[in-house]
Parts: sequence; structure tokens; C-alpha cells
Amino acid sequence: RVPHAHGALLTALDRVATPPRHIVLTGEPDVVRQTRARLLGQLDIRDEVYAPSGSALNERYRATGQFAAYLCQGRVCREPLADPDELLARISGRD
Repeated sequence: RVPHAHGALLTALDRVATPPRHIVLTGEPDVVRQTRARLLGQLDIRDEVYAPSGSALNERYRATGQFAAYLCQGRVCREPLADPDELLARISGRD
């Protein structure tokens, strides 16, 4: 009777079982821009990438010339990553 209901139910179940990832990139603008461009091909459609330009967190890393990426899923974040390649490895599931 309602053939599309089965697909909608499976989509809802997938969203509950695997919450989207949130990736926050901070630091030197050129490194952030390059990392974001490299990430785009590896993300799920539900994943979100943030690069806050005016935040205190970003200014902290930018002032020292460092890079940091925070990978969060649901309400839990991993430790910050200082290497864009390590972030890409985690995103693609190699780590």
C-alpha cells in the first residue's frame, strides 16, 4: 500500500544507528582550505565540515601556525589531530 515507507524506515534507522560526523578545521587558512578540498570527496552526504574563521579556537591555532582538526560523531569528539593526512586516513576508515 505504501511502498516508499520501507525505504524511509531504513533511512531513519541508518540515521539513528550512525549519526553524522562533524569535522572542525582550525588553524592556518591555506592549510584549512586545502584540507577541506581534500575531504570533500571522502565524506558521506550527512557529514558536515566547519572552518570557523573568527572563533577563539581558530585564533589560538592560527597565531601559532598550527593546524588542528576535531572529528566528532554524535556528541563525542576525538582528540584533535595535528596532521591533515591523519584526518583523511580516519575519515576513509584506514585508521
